[in-house]
Amino acid sequence: MKIGQIIWILSKQTNTIEPAKIVEKMIKETVTGIHTSYCVVHIDGKTSIVNENQKYFESIDDARKFLQEAASKLIDNVINKAQQEAAKFVEKAKEETNDVQSLTSDDTMYHDETLITLPDGRLAKAKIRGPQI
Repeated sequence: MKIGQIIWILSKQTNTIEPAKIVEKMIKETVTGIHTSYCVVHIDGKTSIVNENQKYFESIDDARKFLQEAASKLIDNVINKAQQEAAKFVEKAKEETNDVQSLTSDDTMYHDETLITLPDGRLAKAKIRGPQI
């Protein structure tokens, strides 16, 4: 990057991409290696230091690509989580179906016919089906 170049900084405080102009390049050599940082001036005139720990882009197209990829990953994660939650409904429905089938299978049910007296005094035949006890 060159002094006078416009860069695009991802601001963690405001969750925005902010343009800034490089006004100074600082190179620091330590036992861990060479570290480069930049003094930049923002559109409001304030200055800040940008180093390799911050996310910045040399072009707005690079910033756009980064944001689109991040948004796509977020969307994929949200969709995958929703699909996992929906799978729980399917499993629960299968379990409920299996429970109903086991309650209604013929080998576990008894059948009985009986006469029932209706409220008006007439008799009616009723077939009773239920789980065996």
